[in-house]
Amino acid sequence: MTKSLLSVLIVLPLLLQSGCSDPPRVRDVDTRLRLKVGQRVLKTTVAYTDGTRKMGLMNRDALEENSGMLFVFPFAKKLSFWMKNTRIPLSIAFINDDGKVLQIDDMRPFDLTSVPSRFVVRYALEVDKGWYKKAGLKVGDSLPDFPRKVRPYLQMVK
Repeated sequence: MTKSLLSVLIVLPLLLQSGCSDPPRVRDVDTRLRLKVGQRVLKTTVAYTDGTRKMGLMNRDALEENSGMLFVFPFAKKLSFWMKNTRIPLSIAFINDDGKVLQIDDMRPFDLTSVPSRFVVRYALEVDKGWYKKAGLKVGDSLPDFPRKVRPYLQMVK
């Protein structure tokens, strides 16, 4: 056998074996984003993949104070949410690409009734029920600097 063939035979099994294990999990981007919402600052977790959007806030007992989840979709469309396996009452805001709040609805724990957006939007923001009212946010308000803050997620949304 030639020296190069012998090297391939030694190295090939090692390469094949290393390819069988799961790759290390790497976060594409920090999934935390601070948004000015009404008179408060909201700490959000950004759900920009299909898996994180499907999981949402399921199976949680509570949200931290002044926190929520921002759902980012690949394109604007009419969205629909439900509360399957969600233990905490939530309020949801549907937001357009400019950061304007077009709709706010309340949702009940474990309710499987669909809560649809009446408008074509790309974003939904879930918080503790009643939080928007406490923050002074109303339909028609805009979130300052929203398009710039969400831009990195639009480049990676899946």
